[in-house]
Amino acid sequence: MKDPCFIRFSQAFHWTDSMIRVHAFYCVPALTLTSLLHRQVVTAGVEISQRQLLEELKGIKEITNYYPANSGELSRLGGRPRAERMLTRTSRRQQELFRALGSVRLQAS
Repeated sequence: MKDPCFIRFSQAFHWTDSMIRVHAFYCVPALTLTSLLHRQVVTAGVEISQRQLLEELKGIKEITNYYPANSGELSRLGGRPRAERMLTRTSRRQQELFRALGSVRLQAS
């Protein structure tokens, strides 16, 4: 949390006191949540810095593919399209982080 470049508070380009307070409000929870996330990953046995952690997590993308309704009666009536959520390809490190954070709902293809 002492890294001066990680989540900056020093250069807030706001003109009013209320906007500076809002900026501070967002910075403090961001630092806290990042620290908690990092602690959870390190506790799970993954040695990584906070900066590397965020860079790796930024690379994980979730996409939703929509497919037309099943053939037959439903497709003639419009039907409801089928949605499939999945992750883009992930590196070995990203998969390790994914498991460490308990994010098993989605799996990379």
